[in-house]
Amino acid sequence: MSKKGTRNPTITRNESSVSNESTETVATSSSQNQEAKNSDGSVNIQTKAYIDTVLQTITAAIMRSMQQMMDQQLETQRQWNLQCIERSTKGLRSLNK
Repeated sequence: MSKKGTRNPTITRNESSVSNESTETVATSSSQNQEAKNSDGSVNIQTKAYIDTVLQTITAAIMRSMQQMMDQQLETQRQWNLQCIERSTKGLRSLNK
Protein backbone atom coordinates (compact mmCIF):
# COMPACT_ATOMS: atom_id res chain seq x y z
CA MET A 1 0.00 0.00 0.00
CA SER A 2 1.31 3.42 -0.85
CA LYS A 3 0.62 6.61 1.01
CA LYS A 4 -0.96 9.38 -0.94
CA GLY A 5 -0.03 12.91 0.01
CA THR A 6 -2.74 15.40 0.74
CA ARG A 7 -3.15 18.07 -1.84
CA ASN A 8 -3.30 21.71 -0.85
CA PRO A 9 -6.35 23.23 -2.56
CA THR A 10 -5.08 26.80 -2.03
CA ILE A 11 -3.98 28.43 -5.28
CA THR A 12 -1.50 31.27 -5.05
CA ARG A 13 -1.60 34.37 -7.23
CA ASN A 14 1.38 33.13 -9.27
CA GLU A 15 -0.30 29.79 -9.95
CA SER A 16 -3.52 31.56 -10.89
CA SER A 17 -1.76 33.87 -13.36
CA VAL A 18 0.12 30.91 -14.88
CA SER A 19 -3.17 29.10 -15.28
CA ASN A 20 -4.72 32.14 -16.95
CA GLU A 21 -1.71 32.54 -19.26
CA SER A 22 -1.96 28.87 -20.23
CA THR A 23 -5.64 29.30 -21.03
CA GLU A 24 -4.84 32.35 -23.17
CA THR A 25 -2.08 30.45 -24.98
CA VAL A 26 -4.46 27.59 -25.78
CA ALA A 27 -7.06 30.06 -27.02
CA THR A 28 -4.49 31.83 -29.22
CA SER A 29 -3.27 28.51 -30.57
CA SER A 30 -6.82 27.44 -31.40
CA SER A 31 -7.40 30.75 -33.13
CA GLN A 32 -4.24 30.32 -35.21
CA ASN A 33 -5.29 26.78 -36.12
CA GLN A 34 -8.59 28.14 -37.40
CA GLU A 35 -6.74 30.74 -39.50
CA ALA A 36 -4.40 28.09 -40.94
CA LYS A 37 -7.32 26.11 -42.30
CA ASN A 38 -9.49 27.07 -45.22
CA SER A 39 -13.26 27.06 -44.97
CA ASP A 40 -13.36 23.52 -46.36
CA GLY A 41 -11.05 22.28 -43.57
CA SER A 42 -7.92 21.96 -45.70
CA VAL A 43 -4.63 23.59 -44.71
CA ASN A 44 -3.89 26.79 -46.63
CA ILE A 45 -0.95 27.12 -49.03
CA GLN A 46 1.13 29.41 -46.80
CA THR A 47 0.88 26.98 -43.90
CA LYS A 48 1.85 24.07 -46.14
CA ALA A 49 4.85 26.01 -47.45
CA TYR A 50 5.92 26.90 -43.90
CA ILE A 51 5.64 23.29 -42.74
CA ASP A 52 7.54 22.09 -45.81
CA THR A 53 10.34 24.60 -45.17
CA VAL A 54 10.61 23.60 -41.51
CA LEU A 55 10.70 19.89 -42.36
CA GLN A 56 13.35 20.43 -45.05
CA THR A 57 15.49 22.45 -42.63
CA ILE A 58 15.20 19.84 -39.88
CA THR A 59 15.93 17.02 -42.30
CA ALA A 60 19.02 18.79 -43.64
CA ALA A 61 20.27 19.43 -40.09
CA ILE A 62 19.79 15.79 -39.12
CA MET A 63 21.57 14.63 -42.27
CA ARG A 64 24.52 16.98 -41.60
CA SER A 65 24.74 15.73 -38.04
CA MET A 66 24.68 12.10 -39.18
CA GLN A 67 27.33 12.81 -41.82
CA GLN A 68 29.60 14.40 -39.22
CA MET A 69 29.12 11.42 -36.91
CA MET A 70 29.87 8.97 -39.73
CA ASP A 71 32.97 10.95 -40.79
CA GLN A 72 34.20 10.95 -37.21
CA GLN A 73 33.62 7.21 -36.89
CA LEU A 74 35.40 6.61 -40.20
CA GLU A 75 38.43 8.58 -39.02
CA THR A 76 38.50 6.69 -35.73
CA GLN A 77 38.35 3.38 -37.61
CA ARG A 78 41.11 4.49 -39.98
CA GLN A 79 43.39 5.40 -37.07
CA TRP A 80 42.66 2.11 -35.33
CA ASN A 81 43.45 0.20 -38.55
CA LEU A 82 46.79 2.03 -38.90
CA GLN A 83 47.69 1.16 -35.31
CA CYS A 84 46.82 -2.50 -35.92
CA ILE A 85 48.97 -2.58 -39.06
CA GLU A 86 51.90 -0.96 -37.24
CA ARG A 87 51.65 -3.42 -34.36
CA SER A 88 51.37 -6.38 -36.72
CA THR A 89 54.36 -5.17 -38.72
CA LYS A 90 56.45 -4.74 -35.55
CA GLY A 91 55.41 -8.20 -34.37
CA LEU A 92 56.36 -9.80 -37.68
CA ARG A 93 59.70 -7.97 -37.73
CA SER A 94 60.53 -9.26 -34.27
CA LEU A 95 59.68 -12.85 -35.33
CA ASN A 96 61.89 -12.62 -38.44
CA LYS A 97 64.97 -11.56 -36.47
